[in-house]
Amino acid sequence: MLMDYRVGLFQRMAERYEILFFFQQKSELANPFDSVYSRDNVIRLDNVPREDCEQIRRGVLWADVFVSSFVWSPYTQSGLLFAKLFGRKVIVWEEIGDQILFEVRRRDPRYGWKGFVRARFGPEDPQAWPRFKKVAKFRLLARFVDAFFVQGESQAEALARLGVSPRRIFRSNEYPGQDYGDVAPHPIPLPVEESLPVLLYLGRLIEIKGIDYLIRAFARLAAERPGLALLIVGDGPERQTLELLARSLGLSSVHFLGAVTDVHQKSFLFRRAAAVVVPSITIHGAREGGPLVVLEALSAGAPVVGTEVLGSSTPFIQDGVNGWVVPEKDECALSDALERLVGTDGIGRESVLRSFAEIQGHDHQADQLSRAVAFVTGRT
Repeated sequence: MLMDYRVGLFQRMAERYEILFFFQQKSELANPFDSVYSRDNVIRLDNVPREDCEQIRRGVLWADVFVSSFVWSPYTQSGLLFAKLFGRKVIVWEEIGDQILFEVRRRDPRYGWKGFVRARFGPEDPQAWPRFKKVAKFRLLARFVDAFFVQGESQAEALARLGVSPRRIFRSNEYPGQDYGDVAPHPIPLPVEESLPVLLYLGRLIEIKGIDYLIRAFARLAAERPGLALLIVGDGPERQTLELLARSLGLSSVHFLGAVTDVHQKSFLFRRAAAVVVPSITIHGAREGGPLVVLEALSAGAPVVGTEVLGSSTPFIQDGVNGWVVPEKDECALSDALERLVGTDGIGRESVLRSFAEIQGHDHQADQLSRAVAFVTGRT
């Protein structure tokens, strides 16, 4: 699906190369690119329909380089097979969000022959064999990828630990589709007096986002600052559970507003917030690859409090400059960081905007992806 934060990069790449885009699902965004779509118009994680497989085959046969996202994707694996059959080069845009893959070391004894025997036949760790298979499959498929394109140093380091040669890894950084400092804010009604400070969570309401830890941290903070409010903006399967948690803690100043997608309304919320909170956690071995709300908030001048497991987004948060980084699942640390931001140690909007101005944008992304193309085609 075409996302707004990819349009800038795709436009720059389309100016440099002849590109045919294949999307599994249509987006609400206007699509100016030469594109084909999946017949079913759904994102599949398990298999590739025959019609889509034929689209991929024709596309790979037409192209010099096949670029796809995620080694795990069956669409990437189908394209990888056709590329090897037809002698085409392959670049994978990888985003590792799995703690298992992050923690592997290059010569990790758990994943050698002795590790295989222990994992397959040893009874002491029931997760050892699934973990071994996951790492082994990734390493096997990665051998057939000519280059990887990643966002952030942590992603590049994870690939290197998995055995990918550093010379095959091309790194850039994420960048938002909107610079919210330039987006005119459109106010929306809020259940909070204009004079009172608010904290903002904006995103999906799912377990990996760690919103329950935020609500408990806010309970500690609200006891000291009764005029403070928490706005939880978004929807998801955890909403009812989170609403019950807030009520059980007696928090009448936690407000669930539902999803907001309009960029002008989001701009208003970012500007209204004393801080944006991104309390993501590791859950079932999975981590976030890099939530874009961090960059969106910074672009609007809003300081960010985020956890240390935000993948490629954590390095954008500079302690005391544009926010604070805290350990995951630590309500006390989260509460203390928020206290600093709403108290006398608050961070000014200009400081946040200066830090955002130092982040490289879509031109840098296009330059790095072009370097990967030149590398695999031998045109360096």
